[in-house]
Amino acid sequence: MTNRNRVRTQQGLGASTLAKAGLTAAALGVTAWSGALGAKLAQHGPAPVEGSTEPAPETPQDVADAQRQLQVAQWLIPGLTAAIAVLNAVHGEQQRPTQQVSGIAKKLLGAAS
Repeated sequence: MTNRNRVRTQQGLGASTLAKAGLTAAALGVTAWSGALGAKLAQHGPAPVEGSTEPAPETPQDVADAQRQLQVAQWLIPGLTAAIAVLNAVHGEQQRPTQQVSGIAKKLLGAAS
């Protein structure tokens, strides 16, 4: 309840909360997508490949496509997670009493204008 009120009254907190929720949803989506791609590769069975995310010239096209997508996912997941960690740090700083007072004051002064 306290955080809900703080999100409503402290300037900037609502936007960063929405951004964090969006990043979390994106990270979950990419993780699910990665799992589905892994299942697709497992269903295909053995195929000639250079590595887990690197197709060989003779790799079937559907397997090669899934590998390329997995290569993107393997970078997106930690990138999204890092962005969430940054927003967690921002939220931690915004919980300091001095930040709360100045954020609430700015929001009230902005609403009064």
